[in-house]
Amino acid sequence: MLDFVLVDKSFSMREFASMSSEAAPYMSKLNTSTVGMLLPQIIEEFGENRAIDVMFTTSHELISAKLPEAKVSGF
Repeated sequence: MLDFVLVDKSFSMREFASMSSEAAPYMSKLNTSTVGMLLPQIIEEFGENRAIDVMFTTSHELISAKLPEAKVSGF
């Protein structure tokens, strides 16, 4: 189990969703214009109709850069 959770890997929601034809309509709506309806500053900062991807990672190096007090736990 520990070998699995300590693998330095990232997972893309877009890549995962591309395996399903049913998810395609939802992925086309995951862009700055759609999210900008709730958070207008997204459009101001990144522009309109730019694709958004959600990444999941088990990389401690990447996480520790954003959360300096993070402890290595594997999760």
